[in-house]
Amino acid sequence: MKTYSRRDFIKIGGLALAGLAFTTFQPEFTEFQDIDLVRVAKDPVSVLYNGSDKSLIVHSWVRDNLVHVYESIQVPTSGNTSLWYRVFGGYMNAGRLQQVRVNYNVPLSNIPQAANSCRRLLFLIPMHISLAS
Repeated sequence: MKTYSRRDFIKIGGLALAGLAFTTFQPEFTEFQDIDLVRVAKDPVSVLYNGSDKSLIVHSWVRDNLVHVYESIQVPTSGNTSLWYRVFGGYMNAGRLQQVRVNYNVPLSNIPQAANSCRRLLFLIPMHISLAS
């Protein structure tokens, strides 16, 4: 096994950092991930072992939680929605769930002129003056 001196280690580390400096930074959130998500719309929603109302309850999700969906299945049931989602740990009835799609906003490259002039006006008003008077 070859041993490296402290000087060799610093040289290799410096070259690695210099290589990172010339790469482009691409954050992960710029890519659209086609993941099926559902939102729990009513509190609580149970995760059942099988796609049946009479199945064992494995877990419960409270309102406004997001759950990843692996697949959708149709199961004939009495009274409830026949659409079930296979999620982590079991199945959820789609009756109290909403499908969600994630859309990221594109940031502005510049501020419009009208908004820029309004911002300048707000900085001219002293803080101790009330606008309501």
